[in-house]
Amino acid sequence: MIKNITVREIEYIAEKLAQEFFLINEYVADISSRPADVLEHCLSEAFQAIEKKFIYPDLLSRAGIFFYLMIKKSPFECCNKRIAVTTLLAFLFANNKWLMVDPRKLLR
Repeated sequence: MIKNITVREIEYIAEKLAQEFFLINEYVADISSRPADVLEHCLSEAFQAIEKKFIYPDLLSRAGIFFYLMIKKSPFECCNKRIAVTTLLAFLFANNKWLMVDPRKLLR
């Protein structure tokens, strides 16, 4: 069974990223300034089911569409790609999976 990620968990990740980047003098918007319902739409679309069947039934397809939507729809004022990558990693970790990639390549 796939463990989903919640809006609150994503907001927590965004808040922690903001604190980290604030320490290195980079602008990061307050998460409370995010556009209404965009993040919720990204989650609902990625984890949506029709007649009790998930549109994205496996972990890879669900993670992929969620990652795509987080970048495409920009649910935060800034840092959407960073938040999307970190959220993807948290989602995979919660489901006992991980990306085997050189961190330098991930940052590009």
